[in-house]
Amino acid sequence: MINLFDDFTQTSRDLFDSLRAADYMQPTVVVMEDGFLPDHVNSPFSHYTGMYEQDGQPLYFNQVHCPEFWEIRGNNNNAAIYNENKKMANIIYVPSMAHKRYVQKVEWLDLAGNIRSVDHYSKNGYRFAHTNYNLMKQPTITTYYSVDNHEKIVENHVTKDIILNLNDHVYMFKSRSDFVIYYLQSVYGHIERIFYNSLSVPFLVSYQLNQPGDDILFWQEPLGDDAVLPGNMLNLLENQGRTKKVIFQNRADYEKVQKKYPHFADQISYVGYIYPIQAHTHQQNNALILTNSDNIEQIAQVIESLPNTHFHIGALTEMSSRLMRLIAYQNVTLYPNINYNTINELFETCAFYLDINHGVEILSAVRQAFLNNLLVLSFENTTHNKEFTLSEHIFATDHTTRLIDIIRECARDRHYLLSLLQQQQQHANQSSISDYKIIIN
Repeated sequence: MINLFDDFTQTSRDLFDSLRAADYMQPTVVVMEDGFLPDHVNSPFSHYTGMYEQDGQPLYFNQVHCPEFWEIRGNNNNAAIYNENKKMANIIYVPSMAHKRYVQKVEWLDLAGNIRSVDHYSKNGYRFAHTNYNLMKQPTITTYYSVDNHEKIVENHVTKDIILNLNDHVYMFKSRSDFVIYYLQSVYGHIERIFYNSLSVPFLVSYQLNQPGDDILFWQEPLGDDAVLPGNMLNLLENQGRTKKVIFQNRADYEKVQKKYPHFADQISYVGYIYPIQAHTHQQNNALILTNSDNIEQIAQVIESLPNTHFHIGALTEMSSRLMRLIAYQNVTLYPNINYNTINELFETCAFYLDINHGVEILSAVRQAFLNNLLVLSFENTTHNKEFTLSEHIFATDHTTRLIDIIRECARDRHYLLSLLQQQQQHANQSSISDYKIIIN
């Protein structure tokens, strides 16, 4: 039994963590290699290149090699390489670690500013792949290298062919799915069951694998209001091949499909995620805001209306004079250049997270607040993550008093706070270990 994911996005990671929490510890294979897969996750590309076998640290943005006299300029959001005032390359950070300025890709530009090639870097700090682009901004060829810089895999994005150099032999595959099937059969042999979450390559692998099996598709993508199922999903439900069940991970979509396709009732199910929510003993009169902007919606009204609530406001950078003026309030503590230990302590002690800062979200703060069991409150013009925020806790800016009333009532009545936290978990499709075992088995 294996997990087969197209990529290791946050939704794939959530499914991965949920399966492991429910004691499904089978190997996990990811089709798309981004260079930063966890140690216990494999890919065909990392297997044949040995890219994770080399020790090393992620490449810091100013360590990117560039021609003499060119300059690297960067901040917490992005970086670039310049030849005097002409930008020659974009340095792309690892999305989940942008604040650490770790490099995932370098996009080299032509004189017109078009991407002509991309260097891909691993968590070990070496270039594991190189992609060429045409003038229509489309990738043409990606070459994957071994740690000793020999070509191991060449993927043609135009013809879809993949060439593998292995043990002095050259193997050619017509598609990624053929390549993945070869890898799976070589490494794992007969696979009785595949858990997958995509109708792209993982679906094709399950569909084309010439072995009997009992596969499950975990459907994570949102359906439209009409709840029309994709053609590939209809095909696998109607033909009853290896895939015997489709498990929806959004309850609302599952209920829509139940009504629209009653004849598939025995083949579809629902289970959410097992989020590792921490059972902290929060202080009910403490609220947290993390921001890199000095524009915090209705902050003065909120602070002044809740004198018994202490507001902790942190930023990864220096704070502007506009933000620093809030220190005049006795119920406010400011944390310019906040460190990660302090952030973790605040998540453990505060009862509320106010997602009311304009600008980008930092450190996936709403998600972290949810996982630390903080009640998330926001405004319509500042909300960053509706997945973990109850819709009734996203207020219009002219309804600030409703946000204030909820904080005041929760601080007074812990049972009320706990009931709202339970609703917040249900909204995020929180499930249990027993739910997983019942649905999967």
